[in-house]
Amino acid sequence: MQSPLLLSCKLTNAALKFLERRGEDLEPLYERFDWPLHYLRDSSSWLEADRLELVLGALEELYGQRVVNESGVDFFTTIGHASPSLRAWGALDSVLKIVPGVRDLYHQPDRFLASFISPQPQIQGLHHTDETVAFRIGFSDDRLPHAGRYLRAILESLPEFIGKPRAHVMWNHGNVSIEWSERQVPFVSQALLNNDTGPSLSPDLLRTILVDLATAQRELESARRSNQEKDALINDLRLDSANGVAKALHEIYKLGDYFARAQQIVTLLRAPEPLLKRTAWDRVSSEAPLAILRAAALLRGESIDDELDRSEKTTLPNKTSNKAPSFFDNLN
Repeated sequence: MQSPLLLSCKLTNAALKFLERRGEDLEPLYERFDWPLHYLRDSSSWLEADRLELVLGALEELYGQRVVNESGVDFFTTIGHASPSLRAWGALDSVLKIVPGVRDLYHQPDRFLASFISPQPQIQGLHHTDETVAFRIGFSDDRLPHAGRYLRAILESLPEFIGKPRAHVMWNHGNVSIEWSERQVPFVSQALLNNDTGPSLSPDLLRTILVDLATAQRELESARRSNQEKDALINDLRLDSANGVAKALHEIYKLGDYFARAQQIVTLLRAPEPLLKRTAWDRVSSEAPLAILRAAALLRGESIDDELDRSEKTTLPNKTSNKAPSFFDNLN
């Protein structure tokens, strides 16, 4: 069975952080989604691709036009370009900031994209030069246009994590080409450079870390889904058990009612004393109600005293009474 296509909530977390930075009112989102927003803010969470695409569509519908009017660039391209400063990707943000060069960022694009797409996308025809990379990816940007625009934009913005100018990316029907130049140096404040400067990673170590991050995220999501399925199963079993107990109690109470009526009939018939002794009717008539109460108490998980209290410590009905008592008369 083929695994479903999942997209990382890094996408939604980035969008929400971007909107918060703009001071947008996020209240309308609570009326759109049937799951908590904190799940969409969890960079380690995943959603089925079609569901996450619907979320992205709702975000663009609510806020996209204002962004386009101000920037002249579509909503998800703008968010993708803002990624280096949003810190919406968890540990991946820190890893990217210590990569030694732009070429290392794009050395294995499938490893990087695996942080956003699961299963890891398959690429074909990977071709490198000093400042370009081209490949074909098995990801339908036609079926998932919002996610596709975001992924293209973050590929463009990757060099900005290490203080280099943005790359140029062409992504059309799965054919991707990336061009960049390490000779150009963008204007970056000295304070920002001081904050971002740190030890560099070797390309091999970078690839290992990206693989480990993607694997850990997928395993975490798999474990989370497994726990959710187990919780659902436990709840179903509890519900079945509760229903079973309720049905058993109902049948016990019916039995008690039948016995009370039988007891009254025997009394009214005034059976001969020898027959009553032979059937041990006195013992049966005194112990049966307690046996029924005891069974009900066991099903409720209570002591016999609790059940007696619930029944107001009912005693055997008066044998000479003309009224046929019902066991249900003593239940609340």
